[in-house]
Amino acid sequence: MKKIDKIFDGYFNEWLLLYPFEASLLGFDVLDEIEEIPVNISEEFKEKEINFYKKYKSLIKNIDLDEMDEKEKIHLKALEITCDISLKELKFPDNLLPINHFYSFHLIFPAISSGLNQSFKNKKEILNFYKKINYFKNWAEEAVLNLKKGISLKIILPSIIVEKILKQLEYFIKTKREKNPIFKPIYLIEKEFNGKDKEKEIDKIKKEIENKVLTSYEKIYKFLKDDYLKNCSENIGLYNLPDGYEWYKAKIKRFTTLEIEPEEIYNYALKELRELKEKDKEIKRENIKINDYIEFLKKFKKELKEKLKEYFYEFPKKDFKILPMEKYKEKTSSLGEYFMGGVDKKSKPIFYLNLNLAKKKNLNELLAIFFHEAIPGHHFQISLQRENEKLPSFLRYHIFEAFVEGWALYSENLAFKIGLVEDENYKKVIIKNKIWRTLRLIADTGIHTGKFKKDGVVKILMDEGKFKKDEAEIETLRYAVFPGQALTYKIGEQVFFDLKEKGEKELKDKFNLKEFHKVLLQDGSLPLNLLKEKINKWIKNKKILC
Repeated sequence: MKKIDKIFDGYFNEWLLLYPFEASLLGFDVLDEIEEIPVNISEEFKEKEINFYKKYKSLIKNIDLDEMDEKEKIHLKALEITCDISLKELKFPDNLLPINHFYSFHLIFPAISSGLNQSFKNKKEILNFYKKINYFKNWAEEAVLNLKKGISLKIILPSIIVEKILKQLEYFIKTKREKNPIFKPIYLIEKEFNGKDKEKEIDKIKKEIENKVLTSYEKIYKFLKDDYLKNCSENIGLYNLPDGYEWYKAKIKRFTTLEIEPEEIYNYALKELRELKEKDKEIKRENIKINDYIEFLKKFKKELKEKLKEYFYEFPKKDFKILPMEKYKEKTSSLGEYFMGGVDKKSKPIFYLNLNLAKKKNLNELLAIFFHEAIPGHHFQISLQRENEKLPSFLRYHIFEAFVEGWALYSENLAFKIGLVEDENYKKVIIKNKIWRTLRLIADTGIHTGKFKKDGVVKILMDEGKFKKDEAEIETLRYAVFPGQALTYKIGEQVFFDLKEKGEKELKDKFNLKEFHKVLLQDGSLPLNLLKEKINKWIKNKKILC
């Protein structure tokens, strides 16, 4: 085995054991190998992470680049950037803000309990679920300790976020057992378990959930309500926290993979918004409604797959389900979400549609989110990446968000350009979505550098993006707890279209969109500067051959 392959394999195998819970969500069967899942928000764990990334950064430095081919150089550079970004981010105390209303373990656990990458067919699977229960209990205890420490260091969540979390916790505490997702394993064991002593297993898991999971929800709820909330400020954004500006810059690097100042992003967004608003005036409005959204999308998926054959050489082997979003997530989530599923053949990816929001949208808005989240967006790109056995494992199962979200937004816009949807009114949705993603740049940088307070961002989204107030609130609070993530869409998409435009301009009639897409996607998601280098070399080599 080559030295570089040893590094790639070593990194991924150590990553699986360092993050066994995340590995289990991906579908890797690593929980059998450990007694207890380590809590990933402790100071002790953070030290292990730092040592892990430093170790592989050091190993990368000792590699002789002259012995490597172009593919290996790309893959090694991607790993080096991963280590650099992680080490930069680990300088800041994210673990003192361990919970939020948008993406947090108190929301992930109910999804696991409901059968997300977790079945209950035998005792081994049930034992692994007990490990997840213990992990949740330990995580909850550590979360409370970290939140207490955060109070003393003035690193505290905004009051409005805590109020949202309290409502979510209250739902899990008060919802009756038969409708409560955290108690669903009781019913799944009844349905799935093939072994002996089924009633004993049901009784045991019921007690485990009551004594460890439910009590953990209650403890977090009580602490937030009685002790934490009174220390919270109304202000949102990292700028309110110690060293908040540098913290935000680390988040920008983590999500965009670029060294770029918040002010540069903000000014670019203002210029882009002016241009988009002019285009918006030229397009008609429309409001076509449909009845059964899920059935409509299932039928549309079949038609879409045929149309895409003209523009892509390779297609994912794995199909995806189309399901309604869980009720408890509807009020804090966007129109659609993609869950990529596990690596095993049985686990299917899922496109979740928010039926509560879908009723307020029109047909073209529904199509746009489907192109973005499903095909040719997230499902298409991520599945091709995971199924590509020529890639090192860390690239198959790791994502760079700016690439992934940039590709998904590129897919929305590409859909009209190549005729996947022919309704002229779809242009309105494209412009609207471009304005939305551009407003995200303004909102995210505005929130986290102190330019805007919450109500100011809500007003901007309502005035410039025509958001309804509840939608603007959801978006604003998402940006508040997920700094930098909202930048990935527009910044990533701009890179994809710039590269496409460059290819068309320099290669002229030799430019082939199908081939361009193949080259874009064949190394999985990459840091944006690395993607630019790769495509520029492809254009240069193509010109020589032509």
